[in-house]
Amino acid sequence: MIPNNIKTRFEKIEKDRIALMQELSKYSEEQLNTKPADGGWSPMQVLHHLIQAEQGSLLYIKKKLSFKPELKTATIINDIRFMFFKMAFNLPFKIKAPAVVADNLPETADFKSTHETWNKTRQTFHSWLETVDNDLWNKLIFKHPIMGRISIFHTLGFFEEHTKRHTNQIRRAL
Repeated sequence: MIPNNIKTRFEKIEKDRIALMQELSKYSEEQLNTKPADGGWSPMQVLHHLIQAEQGSLLYIKKKLSFKPELKTATIINDIRFMFFKMAFNLPFKIKAPAVVADNLPETADFKSTHETWNKTRQTFHSWLETVDNDLWNKLIFKHPIMGRISIFHTLGFFEEHTKRHTNQIRRAL
């Protein structure tokens, strides 16, 4: 069974995702695929980046767990690291995305299939959450490039902050 704190955080990121997709559904394919004049990613490329980050995170976690590793338990230190990460992530500085989720973005994409892909990605993540053993909820199972090893709770928190940051990027581009 998914603990309440995880369930609440997942519901929050899902609510945010749905709201973003509803907002973007009002734009044309051309608008969503147009890169900003100052360079950078088009809104559609940003969506694909978000999707790839979530897909890659889950693949990493599943692969890591397949080796039955001995995992450390999250502590207050991890909460503090996440708090500092969250503050830094909300500063107006550009943060270079890891190549694995930055270099494989499509030049153009259609909104409907992108929306369906993100729906499936989230459904897959939620289905995986329903299978997690109780002893893993507070374990450091994901290695984030900046925060280091983090728990499921902090992984979902990263998804939340990541989507917020890129939602602002999408709005600026539009």
